[in-house]
Amino acid sequence: MFMTVPTHLQHQPIVAVDDYHLNDAVYPAQTTDARALSIGRAQFDPHDFTAKVFRETATGRWSRQSEEVPLHRVLDLAILLATVVKRQTTGQASLSPRLKEYVINPSDYPDLVNFIQNNWGEFGPRLQELKALL
Repeated sequence: MFMTVPTHLQHQPIVAVDDYHLNDAVYPAQTTDARALSIGRAQFDPHDFTAKVFRETATGRWSRQSEEVPLHRVLDLAILLATVVKRQTTGQASLSPRLKEYVINPSDYPDLVNFIQNNWGEFGPRLQELKALL
């Protein structure tokens, strides 16, 4: 099912990615519920901007469970992921002096690292693309 970013909602898209399910990393198009992405005016404050992931329901419409995240949090999540990737090469406990991330569940941490390594074919190019853009 293809999806164009809805424009009739309180979140007002400015930049959009239609049919995101075709590029949703390790999830084949037929298994992911993420159908479109946008950056636009926040639904809770038209003077603020957010990123939104439009999810699909079983009926083929966008879901009210679609997440809207402030842009600074999207960047902080990317930074957090980058610290996990970089920690493997540096061995440092915390890499972000601002976030001061830490491992809260050491027994599951190797599973996270293995997941990233096993899916590096999807993560690596995206991180390289982000690096090149920055």
